[in-house]
Amino acid sequence: MTAWLRTGLAVALLVIGSGCGTPGPMQGGAAPAPIGSGETGDATGGGSGGVSDNAADAAGSGDAPVTRADEPAPGVEATLDTWDPWDRFNRGVYRFNARFDEAIHLPVAVGYRRVVPREVRTGVGNFFSNLAEIGNTANHLLQAHPGRGVRTAGRFLVNSTLGIAGLFDVADHFGLSPRPTGFGDTLGRWGVGPGPYLVVPVLGPSTLRDGLGSAVDLGLNRAVNVADLYSGNSALVLGTTFAIDTRARIPFRYYESGSPFEYDLVRFLYTRKRAIETGAMRAPARADDSEPVRPASRAAGDEDDEDDS
Repeated sequence: MTAWLRTGLAVALLVIGSGCGTPGPMQGGAAPAPIGSGETGDATGGGSGGVSDNAADAAGSGDAPVTRADEPAPGVEATLDTWDPWDRFNRGVYRFNARFDEAIHLPVAVGYRRVVPREVRTGVGNFFSNLAEIGNTANHLLQAHPGRGVRTAGRFLVNSTLGIAGLFDVADHFGLSPRPTGFGDTLGRWGVGPGPYLVVPVLGPSTLRDGLGSAVDLGLNRAVNVADLYSGNSALVLGTTFAIDTRARIPFRYYESGSPFEYDLVRFLYTRKRAIETGAMRAPARADDSEPVRPASRAAGDEDDEDDS
């Protein structure tokens, strides 16, 4: 009996000792970090406490405020929720786009990349970018950015002449860098909200505002009709080439994101990207950043601020 008692006490001490030495797992497993929170786990040394050692030191010294890693950055929602009242329709279009891309669009684009030399593909891309400068100029002026509008018009004139119909981006060497925009940006500039999320057949993710904006941009190009490219068989050849060239430049592959909620993820990324581009939302800053990140629409060049206001 004494031997059994000693054995039981030893086992009890081992169990108690092991339970005090290692923390038990959270119920249901560790919760994932919220999107946009900045939490990176043990790889950054902040997995257990949620705040890095440097951030903790800064908080202790009172030098700078520290945002906990388990809290979303200011102005950023830690959720994938987006206004999507047409969810069922959009998911159906998303599946259609995936099948169309797998069966037709992607194979043609891959063949295009394999057959057409890189230099030729670069020229084709420059050509379409140059045609888009007409709409870019109009929208910059509508957004009350005359400086950008004049420079964009200058890009079109230089590339259309010295760049041989836009095949070469000569204007970039003169300091006239591209500033792409669209009527969707113009509407956002004057306070029009994005509206509900919308998946456009073949074209992919959009919003009601951006979809209408793309239609207006297309209508403008057809109205101007440079070199009669947007009429007759030329329009068919132009549109087909543009679709193939654009798809060849996009690395996205349907259902290869590794997420079981790919539709929600694409929707989240697109709407947040557009919110940053139109200035409706600021890009999240890291906890150790001393200055907030400016919207992408203004980060490309500060020299526009004075002459565009």
